[in-house]
Amino acid sequence: SVGNLVFTRVEDQARVYETLSQEGYNGVLVVHAEKESEMDNSIWTPLEPVTHCHARPEKAEIESVKDQIALAKNYDFGGKMHIAHISSPKAVELVEDARKDRLNISCGICPHHLIYDWSKMVGENGVLWKMNPPLRSPESRDQMLEHLKKGKIDWIETDHAPHTLDEKVKKPFMSGISGLPWWNLFDRYLSSKGFTGMEIRNLTFNNAANRFGIDVKRT
Repeated sequence: SVGNLVFTRVEDQARVYETLSQEGYNGVLVVHAEKESEMDNSIWTPLEPVTHCHARPEKAEIESVKDQIALAKNYDFGGKMHIAHISSPKAVELVEDARKDRLNISCGICPHHLIYDWSKMVGENGVLWKMNPPLRSPESRDQMLEHLKKGKIDWIETDHAPHTLDEKVKKPFMSGISGLPWWNLFDRYLSSKGFTGMEIRNLTFNNAANRFGIDVKRT
């Protein structure tokens, strides 16, 4: 939602994969997976903030993840693909299937997609919870927690977006929320859901550091 950073056409996305493969790129490719053609921004209105969730449905994420997996396979992408801030259970299942098919792929989830659902956007302060991808249904949120427990989601990430209050409640009603300030509280949330200390360390640090070869000490 900030700047013109998107590659909306599959043809343009294909050119990225083709170029990276031709150059022998073996680094990281991080993808925000939402397919523009599956969205309907005409139904979004700040007077009913929850419409943002329906304007950007799970299908937009699912179809985009399908595209990225197909492109990576078609162009024999040799790097590490990561689907950032995944929010749809079906999208997680697609990643898991691709992983079993030997594609070098991972996915991460944000705390807000585990804790909250689109009911947060109903009411006076709903617009503050506008984000991309949006909050999902209670059923999808619960299923995402189950996927996390089963190891189908590799780690937890923040998608930290420290917009000002004016940017959130006035035009253009920016998407995104601050994630870092309440990160410590998330440890307690995971503990309350039955995650062990080691599982929490892996999900919030070790898994990402190991995958990307990051040599940094845990504080």
